[in-house]
Amino acid sequence: MRKRGDTIDILRKNVNPQANFITVRTGDAHEIEKSATKEAFLKQLLLYYCLSSQSHLSSTVLMKRYLPLVLFYFCALTASYAIPEQNYSSNYNEHVAPFLAEHEVQFSFPSADGKYQLSAVCLIHPNPKGVIVILQGRCESWLIYGEVFYDLYQKGYSIFAYDHRGQGLSPHLVAKNPQIGHIEQFDDYVNDLETFLTTIVLPTHRQKEGLFLLTHSMGGAIATAYLEHHTSPFEAVAMTSPMFKIDTGSYLAYNLEETLNATADDILSAHHDYYTYSDAEENLLLLSYLACSLGYGEEYAPGETDYNFSKKKDIYTSSEPRWSMMTSFVKSEPKAILGGISWRWLEESLRITPQLLAQADRVSKTRLLLLQAGSDQIIVNSAHDEFLKRLSPRVLASKITLPQAQHELLMEQDDIRERVLNEIDNWFDSAH
Repeated sequence: MRKRGDTIDILRKNVNPQANFITVRTGDAHEIEKSATKEAFLKQLLLYYCLSSQSHLSSTVLMKRYLPLVLFYFCALTASYAIPEQNYSSNYNEHVAPFLAEHEVQFSFPSADGKYQLSAVCLIHPNPKGVIVILQGRCESWLIYGEVFYDLYQKGYSIFAYDHRGQGLSPHLVAKNPQIGHIEQFDDYVNDLETFLTTIVLPTHRQKEGLFLLTHSMGGAIATAYLEHHTSPFEAVAMTSPMFKIDTGSYLAYNLEETLNATADDILSAHHDYYTYSDAEENLLLLSYLACSLGYGEEYAPGETDYNFSKKKDIYTSSEPRWSMMTSFVKSEPKAILGGISWRWLEESLRITPQLLAQADRVSKTRLLLLQAGSDQIIVNSAHDEFLKRLSPRVLASKITLPQAQHELLMEQDDIRERVLNEIDNWFDSAH
């Protein structure tokens, strides 16, 4: 009888085309993980099965003998999530938390302008098939990506991530209230990404390993702005719920053009070359511009407040356990708590997102996968189609819509999240 922790070691056998049997012994699971992958295990089983037609053992005998093992490992390969939602908290503490404690390396690096030390983390795989740079969305921190790190590491990737300036464990930008989500100019985000790549990621990257980019929400907007002005170092890019147009329906609808015609024309003329704004967008752009001009740039935009721990999860994810995990991490790290957006952040986002669409044909050569949450209530999905339509032929692009999913695709229910991670892994594998 095998002891707890033992596993079937079939990977340490030489693949012998003349063999008609497979020797099985038990061994230490940790050492086995170092020596080979589950994919190799499955390939060996399938190879032996195929060769069996030339041996004295019939395929029927082999199938009866090894089909249960094949099915077991096939299921293990296709299950992408580290832990299921059932008993999520206890499983996270038992499996993910110890893994992170052992593998996470936390560090900081200077922002592009040298004003701030940005919080970052990496997990280095001993035998990586690729390196993934992760750009999170607004208000997020790499702290909440522990399960994502775990899953991607198990799939064979090294991981680099950092907190944008103004959020997470990086310095917040409004001294009188650090919870206000603020940015002076959107290009600061883009320049910080370039600095992270050129000073941290690329110097340590080995050519034999694929280099990939995974973004979420605002991270997708930052990545797109980068790709429109730089040659892509990435073999492939995957974007979940990219922020190409924010949903302005939650803001107050002001109609200022009748009383401020001259000002409106001056402001909007600078932007109409890029994009035709809706009335609501024009009103918000005008209002945010005027608020910033009057010195309210660092104040909350209409309806924005400090972080509300009782806010509804339904507009972010349909997974109650993962939402609870996200909020618990926020509570445990007061420095990472971030509330709503400032007037300046609103103005900068309304300015940059139309430019991203208009200049989509400038995106440098790469492979781009766009994963869309069909029930997204944070961003406007129609902008995704507009973006893809404007890409040049040098970009190989694909879009996958998950109809029942909310904005946080990487924090969704098991079935949604499983497909998202599998699609990302397959996309990256096909590029390298």
